[in-house]
Amino acid sequence: MTAAAVLSGATAPHAPWLRGPGRVLVWVAVAAWLAVAVGAVLDARAGTRAGR
Repeated sequence: MTAAAVLSGATAPHAPWLRGPGRVLVWVAVAAWLAVAVGAVLDARAGTRAGR
């Protein structure tokens, strides 16, 4: 949400410099979502193995 706020603020007439930090924050958010997704898959796989 912070990335979206920064990127939308970058559209203001005198704040184009916010595009860089906004893009960085987007990629940080993508990395966090990927880490959570991988953790969820690994946890689900471990749970199905334990249930056998």
